[in-house]
This record gives sequence, C-alpha cells and structure tokens, in this order.
Amino acid sequence: MRRFLTTALFAIAFGLAAHGVSAQSISLADRVEEDWVLVVDATASPDGPQVNTVMGPTADLSLPVIVLDINYRHDPSYSPGGLQVLVYGQLGLLSSKTVATNPLNLANETVSWTQRLLISDGAIQYFVPSVSSTTWGSFTDALVLGSFPTTLVAFTNYDPTASVANSGGAWKTQGLKSLTLVQVRYYLGSTLLGTDKTARPVDCTRPFTRP
Repeated sequence: MRRFLTTALFAIAFGLAAHGVSAQSISLADRVEEDWVLVVDATASPDGPQVNTVMGPTADLSLPVIVLDINYRHDPSYSPGGLQVLVYGQLGLLSSKTVATNPLNLANETVSWTQRLLISDGAIQYFVPSVSSTTWGSFTDALVLGSFPTTLVAFTNYDPTASVANSGGAWKTQGLKSLTLVQVRYYLGSTLLGTDKTARPVDCTRPFTRP
C-alpha cells in the first residue's frame, strides 16, 4: 500500500512538472490566473452565443464560486450582451458586477481574457485584469469584481479541470467555434511559481448549470 501511494504521488508530481507546474507551486500559491479564449463563427448574432465560465478555490467547486456571464447578463434580470461577474454562495446570489453591456455580434470574432483569484486579507477576490476583443475592445482593469470571506491561505485544492468541467454554453451555442482554457499561472505574491500550458477545451454542447 505504501509503495502504491508513493508511486501515485510521484506520477502526479511528474505530470504537473511536465506542464511547468510543481505540486509545491499549487500548495503555496495565493494567486491563480486563468487565460481563456472564445471564438465565434459566422452565425454569431446579437443574442448568441452566450457562454459562462466558473472559477472557484477548490476542486469540488463548493460554494462560494464566481460565474462570468459572457454576452449576456443575469442580474437583476436577463439582458443580452455584455459581461457580468456573479458571486454565488450557499444562500444563492451574493453580488454581481456588470463589466460591459454591448452584444458580441461580429462574425468570426475572437475574445481573449484573463481571470484571477487572489487571497488577500481574509477574502478571495476575483478580477478580470485584461480583455481583448473587437466588440468590447482591449482593457486592463485592477478592480475587484467579486469577493467572499475565506479561511484559506493558499489555493492548495484549486483544480483547472473543475473550471472547465463546470463552464459551458448557455444559449445559441451553434454560433460557437470554441471556448478554451489555454493556460493557468500560479503565483505567491508577485513571484510566478509555475505555468500550466495545457489547453483545456470546454464541451459547450453540455448545458451550463448555474450554481
């Protein structure tokens, strides 16, 4: 049994190292950044496609978590177009922040952005520090778009595959070419601990389920 566990742990560590990320990096990181790319096809329309990403501090995505509405807004009521950040907890929606309002309706457009979780002063804070697109332009924003209290001191149990597995298409996904988590970076303070360059496509034929 001990030999099996040793072999399994070695395999996990080796797999992480192969992508430029060590097990130690994950255990120490107090900041995680995900880089995403969305590509739409020629059938894109003012109200579609609409997709979502979900990001949380643990692999099981136990609440609270952050949901990013892309090309629509959910709160206070449904509206097509734009970007909106929503924080969900055990009691439902905790907060929302609208980032943009205009619709993504340009054929064959590519949208890329970074989303970040940071542990700071007893809270997990969420940022979208950069967006690049034709519809919404390019911007860098250091504003906290969502936050919730935490006792965590590191993202020891964060897992990018959980982000991908829980993200998905919400409406008119036939106009979507791809939604991909292209890489993940782990930091301790301002020090980059490692980069996972594994491209992880989202299966957007699977309906998105809101927390």
